[in-house]
Amino acid sequence: ADKDSIRSAIMVEDKQTKKVVGIITERDYARKVELQGKDPNTTLCEEIMTPAPETIETSESLDDAITALFQGSYRHLPITDRDSVSGMLGINDTLRELFRLQVLHKHMPAMKAPLTAIPNGPSKAKTHFVDETDDVYEAIKLMSIKDVGSLVVKNNENVMTGIITEHDYLAKVAMKGASAKDMKVSEIMTKDPVCTEASKSVLKGLELLIGQGCRHMPLLGPGTDADGPLHKESGLRVVGMLSSKHIIRYVYDL
Repeated sequence: ADKDSIRSAIMVEDKQTKKVVGIITERDYARKVELQGKDPNTTLCEEIMTPAPETIETSESLDDAITALFQGSYRHLPITDRDSVSGMLGINDTLRELFRLQVLHKHMPAMKAPLTAIPNGPSKAKTHFVDETDDVYEAIKLMSIKDVGSLVVKNNENVMTGIITEHDYLAKVAMKGASAKDMKVSEIMTKDPVCTEASKSVLKGLELLIGQGCRHMPLLGPGTDADGPLHKESGLRVVGMLSSKHIIRYVYDL
């Protein structure tokens, strides 16, 4: 597992058996602590964790891990070695390993297709936006309502100024003991995020996600104000949000 996974999810062990009994993600914290008004200093792990998470043994294959991640709609999967905790596997870990092993290159016809070819992909799903002057609490609330992990941030001229993610909230607000209601989106958003055009290939999108270490990447395309915020540098509009999950699901037909 990489640092990204460790920061975005932790495993909960039974003190006596040392077995994994739960998992807590940044999404659990945002939705079950912040949005429910709980005190993080008195809230127990068992109150917000996802109990009895599915695990995978170190002896199982990467294909087994991918199947488990997507069939269970998980973003993180605890790794065990004969019931002992060994690590944590995330979607991004999986994508990087598939790329390193050039497994995805075996699906070159699919990889050469444009990002718009991904069924139910980022260019076809509704992209959600938040104003940079909104407080962080409202952004987290919108992510929960829409069941997404990121939002495009725009200014009052409908120009994209950044993106905000659950990870931004956890790292820049919760972990610093700050109040999400007292901080503006502009204070914690990722400014000038890496973007790509929706007409580019799936392979190009993959290379950018991995090369830039992104979890989410705005997709750009032609349009008007009604289609999405303006990406000032290119003159295009934000028409979607790409994630590693989109690519793996598409290539493996999951």
